[in-house]
Amino acid sequence: MKTRLLIYLFLFSGLIINAQNNFINNSIIINDNFIYEDLFDYLSYDYFIKNDVTIHPLEITNINDTLIKITNNYNSYEGDGNRIEIFINKNLFITSSNYSYYSNYSKWSNSQNKVRFTVENIILVLNKNPFENNGISGYYTLKLKIEDNDVYYEAINCKFKEYNDEEIEKGIEWVKKENLKKKGIIDSNGIFISPEKYPEYKFGENELTKLIKEINLSKKEFFNPTKAFAVLTLVVDELGRVDINSFKFEEDLVSNETIERIKKFEKLWNNWSPAIYNCESVKCKIYLPIKFTN
Repeated sequence: MKTRLLIYLFLFSGLIINAQNNFINNSIIINDNFIYEDLFDYLSYDYFIKNDVTIHPLEITNINDTLIKITNNYNSYEGDGNRIEIFINKNLFITSSNYSYYSNYSKWSNSQNKVRFTVENIILVLNKNPFENNGISGYYTLKLKIEDNDVYYEAINCKFKEYNDEEIEKGIEWVKKENLKKKGIIDSNGIFISPEKYPEYKFGENELTKLIKEINLSKKEFFNPTKAFAVLTLVVDELGRVDINSFKFEEDLVSNETIERIKKFEKLWNNWSPAIYNCESVKCKIYLPIKFTN
């Protein structure tokens, strides 16, 4: 968020942009901490927007040993689209950029009969140096001057990514799940461990506490207990149902009989509201501390 705010300040501050609005030699920001798929406010140029009319949404071309061109293309089935070109030198400076608009009434051009587009400034963030690495992703904001009957400016947010073969084969939903794993939101089995809202017992915390006390858990049921309680984990699915086969203690049990005894508490299976993530019900693991009674 801080990087995106600085981008806008840079683009539209008259103190930073010179009188000619010449952005030549803006340096590129290298930052590998962003997650491409989470940049929701940016127009995408990647493999997954390909269609019959957008054949090459992203092209990264080595013009020579010292110059790379990044091209973003989009065509719609209605016959319009755009092309954005960014030229980068080996010192990781932007040397030039072009914006073109295409419709049924014109060819690729930055100057139509009545409208002219000029890139006045650009800030580009890349995940790594494109002269030294593959798998490039990035996002940028253009300050675009539009000359029609009047002159006005727009900021355009775009992003692009070179997906690898595994990501392309397994699909965008798989990629998003892998991102959630990296952020510690789901575990290796795809079960949420850090949702936006955890499952809730429908009858409230007090009733859940009473139910847990009825379990009468003893220290003798565990090997070398070091605390005054043990932690029971269980999984609540998207419908609020508990998978009784998911019952497990964080601590080492002497016998599996303890789990079998807890499975008989049917009130613990049901009466849950599911976890929520991105406004959707999701399967989630929860942790219930249970105090020892003796």
